[in-house]
Amino acid sequence: MRSSPSSRRSAFTLIELMVVIAIIALLMALLLPAIQKVREAANKMLCGSNIRQLAIAAHNYHTDWHKLPPGEIGPKNLAPWSDPPTDQGPYISCLTILLPDIEGDNVFKNTRKVDQINPAKAANGGPINTDLVHETRPYWYPSAGLVNVGPEVGQVKFKVFLCPSDDADNAPRSMMANYPHMLSAWRWWDNFGVGDDTASLLGKTNYLGVCGLVGEDIPSAKDDDFWSRAANFNGVFRNRKTMTLGQITVMDGTSNSLMFGETLSGRATGDRVSAPSWFGCGVLFTHRGLAMWGTVPDQGGDYEERFGSRHPAGVQFVMCDGSVRTLRRGDMTDGWWCKFDWAWAFFGGAPGTDGTLDWCAFQQLAGVKDGKNMDVSIITE
Repeated sequence: MRSSPSSRRSAFTLIELMVVIAIIALLMALLLPAIQKVREAANKMLCGSNIRQLAIAAHNYHTDWHKLPPGEIGPKNLAPWSDPPTDQGPYISCLTILLPDIEGDNVFKNTRKVDQINPAKAANGGPINTDLVHETRPYWYPSAGLVNVGPEVGQVKFKVFLCPSDDADNAPRSMMANYPHMLSAWRWWDNFGVGDDTASLLGKTNYLGVCGLVGEDIPSAKDDDFWSRAANFNGVFRNRKTMTLGQITVMDGTSNSLMFGETLSGRATGDRVSAPSWFGCGVLFTHRGLAMWGTVPDQGGDYEERFGSRHPAGVQFVMCDGSVRTLRRGDMTDGWWCKFDWAWAFFGGAPGTDGTLDWCAFQQLAGVKDGKNMDVSIITE
């Protein structure tokens, strides 16, 4: 008995299938940007939470020790304009000092053990010293292809140090020390004789403390009037120097002073060059402005001497009061340098060409005793 035509199973024609596939493809094309925006918004919120945790850790450290930690523990008593020596250190970052306050107490304790800090027990190796009085060998000494930081110390990876929008932990090179010394994130390219493959094992960070305009060892007024005025724009975290929240309050105020900020410390376009290690890199200066995301370095893009991020909206910073702000990149960068043209009038010197308003507002937020009161809403959300 034949089936009636009405009982046969109907099927899509080829044209109908093509129409359905085209509609699905169109919907995916429309939804994908929205999904990416939602994902980035979630990443930005998590990044903001990470950087806020660092501020909370610094506040907890202040509660225990009645002061904020130093930004770096590097060489002592350097003359202005001189390069820091490679055999004086230990080049330990404020992030290392804050480990007990971010649930990293066991890792911090391991820095005091010879068998952890120096697994191979090389000559002159030893526990890390974090006091501000003594000067010791750098943590990688002697190098000879060996990082003097074992897998239970500087190689540990902390999610709180990493922005979820970036891939810093996959960087092929680790910046072992980042000592901002008079306009230079000194020796970021040099792993001190330790091979890149070995140094890359160190845990990375996207967050560094704000040390202000130009870093350490600024000439005195009698030697250089301009740079002595620029010293008023020094930040919270500096080499072997500590501040209290009370001091910051009576100067510029905790809500007007940057504490930690985001950095890629590599290239936002092309091959990733490097990322800072949390163990040895603690601070970064601000005179280079904020990197323009997705732009090559010589046109103002991300590289080792700028704060920057992969967030399209801007770069996140946490203030000394614990609040998180996104700073817009604005008009701050000019090639490898920055748009401030020495900003004589802004620093209180002889009248001259000021920097852009965006750049000046950024430096005002970075300094803790500059006494400026310009409107910073031009670069803040």
